[in-house]
Amino acid sequence: MENTTYTEATTLAAPFVIDSESRAEWFLAKLAAMDAERERITANAAKRAGEITADRERLMHQFGDQLTAWARQEADTRRRKTVTMLHGSVSFRTVPARFTVADAALATESARTACPDAVSVEAVERLDHRALLDYVEASGDVLPGIELHPASESVSIKPGAKE
Repeated sequence: MENTTYTEATTLAAPFVIDSESRAEWFLAKLAAMDAERERITANAAKRAGEITADRERLMHQFGDQLTAWARQEADTRRRKTVTMLHGSVSFRTVPARFTVADAALATESARTACPDAVSVEAVERLDHRALLDYVEASGDVLPGIELHPASESVSIKPGAKE
């Protein structure tokens, strides 16, 4: 038996080099196609995100109050302010009484007469919200231009991150 060794001539393709207008055009066309694809994907993702947001809002409208009622009972049973579950949590917190100034000019004028300590004159006239709240709590008188929001409870529903 004869021992024969075969060798194949292999040629490696030369690396791509932009050395002509046609190759430059190819490269620019590839970049343009990638940019267009990225824009299509981004637009589709934004559309889908909008659909998901609408679906979420619909579900919250349909079941949010039921979840809040159930979680309130569960939180009371557990003696906690947060009910934690596998896919998220429902938290309750007390929101103190507050007010908003609906008409700053009217509220300032009213406070100037009824509660002068609530109005200070600086470069700009402003309402002292703390002084106004103290006045409202002490007198029970809600001045014109002020809206009183009673103490309430806010609810926070937070889905957990899913892998």
